[in-house]
Amino acid sequence: MLLTSPWTGATSLPGVMFGLGSAACWALYVIGTAHVGSRLPAPHALAVSLAVAAVVAAPFGAPAAVGGLTWETAIAALGIAVLMPLLPFLLEMQALQRIGKTTYGTLAGLEPAVSLVAAMILIAQTPMPLQIAGTVLVVAAGIGATRAEARANR
Repeated sequence: MLLTSPWTGATSLPGVMFGLGSAACWALYVIGTAHVGSRLPAPHALAVSLAVAAVVAAPFGAPAAVGGLTWETAIAALGIAVLMPLLPFLLEMQALQRIGKTTYGTLAGLEPAVSLVAAMILIAQTPMPLQIAGTVLVVAAGIGATRAEARANR
């Protein structure tokens, strides 16, 4: 909450529902990826993951995308598909095969903190004290989850 400052705007029911839907999808992603990743080599697990994602997402974006398709956009889309999600998800699959779901979920929660640091470096954004406090809490949670899982695996 400290990273996003949700108290600075109004709350809307659709926004809350989208947030809850996002949380549910994230949980399903972590659990599903760990399940598939524990049974298949990372490249095969990634192929299954991306195929499922394509089937779920295609009905929402394909009709509009096909209408404006040109060779230039197709080549750009191919490049984007390799850089995101293929490469990062392949690395995530390999990470999930080596660490537990709890640790992975917590470490993935560090993404806002990494974004905050990147914003500071790349666009000279200055975080507010509450954002820094939120970042520290997220990092502490990641360390705590990793240590707890390491103790449980001994």
